[in-house]
Amino acid sequence: MMYSIIFLLLFLIFFELNNIVFKKKNNFLNIFWVVFFAVILLSEINIYSFREVKPIVYIYLTISIVFIEIDSLLLYKLKIRSKFIKNNEDKENNKILNNKMLTILSIVTLLMMLPQTFTGLKIIKTQGFSMLRTLILTEELFKGNIRLLQYYLLSPLSKAIALYSIFDLVKNKKFRLHFLFSMINIVQISLLSAGRSSVFEFLIFAIIIMMEVYNMKILKLVKNNKKIVFACVLLVLFLMGVTSQRKLSSNTNFFENIYAYFVGSLSLISIHLGNVEQSLLDGSHLLFGKGMLSPFFDIFKIFIKFIGIDTNMKTGVQIINEVTQNFYYVSSNIKMNNNVTFLYTCLRDFGIFGLYIGPLYISLIYTKFAKMYEKYQKDCYKIAYYYLLSLIPYFIFFFPFANTPTFMLFVLIFLVYKITYKKEGNGDVK
Repeated sequence: MMYSIIFLLLFLIFFELNNIVFKKKNNFLNIFWVVFFAVILLSEINIYSFREVKPIVYIYLTISIVFIEIDSLLLYKLKIRSKFIKNNEDKENNKILNNKMLTILSIVTLLMMLPQTFTGLKIIKTQGFSMLRTLILTEELFKGNIRLLQYYLLSPLSKAIALYSIFDLVKNKKFRLHFLFSMINIVQISLLSAGRSSVFEFLIFAIIIMMEVYNMKILKLVKNNKKIVFACVLLVLFLMGVTSQRKLSSNTNFFENIYAYFVGSLSLISIHLGNVEQSLLDGSHLLFGKGMLSPFFDIFKIFIKFIGIDTNMKTGVQIINEVTQNFYYVSSNIKMNNNVTFLYTCLRDFGIFGLYIGPLYISLIYTKFAKMYEKYQKDCYKIAYYYLLSLIPYFIFFFPFANTPTFMLFVLIFLVYKITYKKEGNGDVK
């Protein structure tokens, strides 16, 4: 419990400072502290007797979160002039959502994913969800341009549309068709990836946006958002169903599986830090930012492939996955891979200096969008910031900004805004 107490004391020290700087309690820094405090506490309690986490993991996590805190506060108070943005933002603040356009976009996305969804359903029916996951991971089911289209465009586009749909429902209390189609598309993404992240992201985003709008008042939140709460309940049931099909071990229950994904990540990175030569964390295999900036290399690789130039160039994520995809026992009966926290990417990129450089990169992104969210009234900035908040739990698993679909989602948030938002009185916006 020692590390949990130290972490909590540090949080309490910064808590009031964060409230003063951001003028509210539910700021991104407090969320970082709460999320990682909960995981460290559960890890030290060790309910399911997972592999003991080395002290170095707790120390590295604490150092990283402290640097995210300090860097963010300094960057947040730093005033950077941006005349171009100011002049343009003021002109666009009166734009509102064209619901018909968003509905059309959601239907088109649904139809484009449907053929692959039927293929996935056939696999589930005959061979089960685990086999579907295996076929997708080994790229035996969806290959070439179909996989690229689904992974890099349709999935993030569906999520971007869903974010606008949730935002509209919470803001206006009106059920629109695009929300229904967004729900279907979120389920489709799960079927096409045999994963749960899309549903989990949807739920976290919905919770965050409702908490933000209703200032943490739970009873008022539930009373005024019955439709979205009902939708969330349905998705939780779907999530439980998928989890039951994808148990980490035949002897585990639903709650142990959830516990494993969060707390098991600390056990897994502990294993890697316990064998730095095998895990390539000995400082001799540094990627010098290629891991954190992997989306830029990935997009470049896709572009040159699209124009007919094939290459064996590996992105940072691909290089990291060569090591982290290996399975290790995190408990007596549970094996895990990949979920090595954001620490692995930081350390693999810059060694011990990654514990500062990684948090600095994270702080730059969060403070930039926090400023835009507070200064301007455009919905795209609000949605981008809310989505950033919903990403915070994912730092327990990996480095989210190194994920190309996540990068594409941010791009598509602004593209969907351009397509579906019109000036008041210009076209049908109801």
